[in-house]
Amino acid sequence: MNSRSFSFLVLSAVLMLSAISLAATYGGGSGTAEDPYQIWTPDQMNSIGINSGDWSSCFKLMDDIDMSAYTGTQYKIIGTFRGTFDGNHHVIRNLTYSSTTAITNIGLFGIANGATIVNLGLENINFSVAAQYVGGLAGQLMSCTVTNCFTSGAITNSNTKELCVGGLAGYQHNGTITSCHSAGTVVGTMPSSSYSWNVYAGGLVGQQYIGIITHCLSSADVTATSTGNDAYAGGLVGYQPGNICNISNSGSTGGVNAVNSYRSYAGGLIGYRVSSSNSLTNQCFSTGSVTASTTSRHAYAGGLIGYLEAPITDCFCTGSVTCSGKITYTGGLAGYATYASLIRCYSTGLMTANATNTAYTGGSIGYRNSTNASKCFWDTVTSGLSNESGHADYTGGIYGESTTQMKTEITFTDMLWDFVDTWAICEKTNYPRLQWQIPAVDWLCPDGVNMEDFDYLVERWLRNDCSVLNDYCNGVDMNYSGSVDITEFALFAQHWLEGI
Repeated sequence: MNSRSFSFLVLSAVLMLSAISLAATYGGGSGTAEDPYQIWTPDQMNSIGINSGDWSSCFKLMDDIDMSAYTGTQYKIIGTFRGTFDGNHHVIRNLTYSSTTAITNIGLFGIANGATIVNLGLENINFSVAAQYVGGLAGQLMSCTVTNCFTSGAITNSNTKELCVGGLAGYQHNGTITSCHSAGTVVGTMPSSSYSWNVYAGGLVGQQYIGIITHCLSSADVTATSTGNDAYAGGLVGYQPGNICNISNSGSTGGVNAVNSYRSYAGGLIGYRVSSSNSLTNQCFSTGSVTASTTSRHAYAGGLIGYLEAPITDCFCTGSVTCSGKITYTGGLAGYATYASLIRCYSTGLMTANATNTAYTGGSIGYRNSTNASKCFWDTVTSGLSNESGHADYTGGIYGESTTQMKTEITFTDMLWDFVDTWAICEKTNYPRLQWQIPAVDWLCPDGVNMEDFDYLVERWLRNDCSVLNDYCNGVDMNYSGSVDITEFALFAQHWLEGI
């Protein structure tokens, strides 16, 4: 064998071994939609960030994996991901990334662009970073489809440039986020007054520039601080700057704080919402406490939205609202509303304002400017306020009622609220709730799944005469099998104490 033939054989062997090694990076598959790369182990998950040539491929998570072995910056963030990642209903646990070095994008994915991410859980994440865009799932979501994903854990971002931080994503531009939820803590901080940059922090998304969010929830506690400029904090979304941003059938329950900033905007659902006329916020709620404070300027705090310049319909909020600063805008629904519209919304939270100059405080809207309202309410007892607005050039359409009246259906049906498809109420017990919130096994009254519902199930236990004639045993035969059996009990157990 001559030297040229030998060299060719050696080169062929090296190339073959390299191909085998690359294929073995993952647990199987070829990266196509029909045969996605399989991820079974933490090492295989970490390998995706190393192999940028695979960032347009398809992946499938095959098991729950624990990433706790990777500390500091050892996890290799997946760069601009354009492929498909199917979590396959599995969970990635204990993902950590910690660094004081400035970086642009932090998340399981740094940027996802035109990607599809589905059925994925991220549990007990811990990010402590200095970045412009940070999210548990992705720093930025650009024209992505994200469905049935969740994150939980702690995200802390302190940066000297404008920053966007969210439990799921720091920034969304186009695309959809559907049936996702987040929990834990989200903190965004601009630490020095010498930097004139804004902070956008949200329980789910820090800044939504354009996009759709539907059937999503966040229980994350959110804090935003910008010592030198503006801080925006929202229970679901921190900031919507004026494009087509649609949020529907979504809610937040965490505490929201925009504090110690030049100007602060805090809302139980959205911190700052300025969107085009064909945007919507529909059938949404917030229940967490809201706080906005400034060192020397304006503070805006609303139970639902801090600063509002857009339409909202069929929404409610119940959290307390506290606002302090030189000039304060404090309201049950919105701290400041201008060229906005509110239809069939209500608030119940306690209002507290502390201004060194001027306080605009209202049971429903702190400062109402050129804003139409129709069929809205606030609770005059729990809010501590008998006035609808602290200032209003437009009046009417918002009514103050006692707690008793606010828990009475006729108060709302007299104003043509829809208690067939949109709202439900447990008469004299609870305020109205959105029907999509109510657990499937909350049969008796929308007050949460409790012993009353269990008794209701027991009364119909083992009945085998369920049919359309008796509404399938008054709704208990949930799979329409004709009988009430262990299937219904298992479904009931899955929802126990939901909605309480």
